Amino acid sequence: MTSLTVAVDLGGTWLRATTVEHGLLAAERVRVSPTTGPGALGGALTTLAGRLLGDRAQDVSDVVIAVPTFVGADGRLLDCPALPRLTGVHLSDLVSHEWGRELQVRVVPDIAAATLGEAAFGTGRGVQRFVCVAIGTGANASAVVEGELLTTAYGCMGDAGHVVVEVDGLPCTCGGRGCLETRASGWALDREAARAGLEGAAALVAAAGTGDRHAVGVLERAGTALGAAMATWSVLVWPDVIAVAGGVSRAGEVLLGPARAALARHAPPYIGSRIQVVAAQLGPDATLAGCLAQAREFGTNAVL
Repeated sequence: MTSLTVAVDLGGTWLRATTVEHGLLAAERVRVSPTTGPGALGGALTTLAGRLLGDRAQDVSDVVIAVPTFVGADGRLLDCPALPRLTGVHLSDLVSHEWGRELQVRVVPDIAAATLGEAAFGTGRGVQRFVCVAIGTGANASAVVEGELLTTAYGCMGDAGHVVVEVDGLPCTCGGRGCLETRASGWALDREAARAGLEGAAALVAAAGTGDRHAVGVLERAGTALGAAMATWSVLVWPDVIAVAGGVSRAGEVLLGPARAALARHAPPYIGSRIQVVAAQLGPDATLAGCLAQAREFGTNAVL
């Protein structure tokens, strides 16, 4: 019997799934919402597998799932604000129950999966020590070192978006102060956009693209905070490349230029001078690509 792996990206809005055979372009998806619970999720997973594989769904032996939260040592999902009814759920047990047999299920935080995707197919391809930071609603970073995911806590590099970049800075949603997220995150830019009479972070990024001085200043400050965080991560990971992903990364050089300058200013020169800071390549497909990269069917020269 042929052994197949299903790759799954569970987000706050869509559940996407594919296989090595189908690739990213043929991924199937169904909508999810904050009311989605374990039963609905299990049914959606088997439905997607049926769409992808038909009768061959019974050949599935492995499932790799990226989730929008951290994963506990026992395999349960930790606090999951985007899908609160899944907090505490053990996805491995859920998936095996839905399939009616024991499966090998790997559950990884979405930032870890995205980093694996960029490392395998994007800006981190061929890079020995690679960090990817995603700035979307929040901010977080993960690392791949010599082809292996660096896991320091809960399935990834911890909660890296909450390193302190401004001592005694703004209060953060985490309960701390001065975290990266208070300056470089979707919710932080939403706050600054509202002050300028704009509707959200996307509008702020768009205004910066037209040269609006206030918007440019906000994104430059975000970039400076990001570079300070990169300096902190750099002394722990010694990366060769740091890629910036997520919706806020669409600001481009308005964000990346100040980040590079702050990294050079704060990091020890023997580390900081060797790091390239670049935009990530795969966009929203990085997470599913990272799940595919972990499928046993993939060889070392695999392409999407």
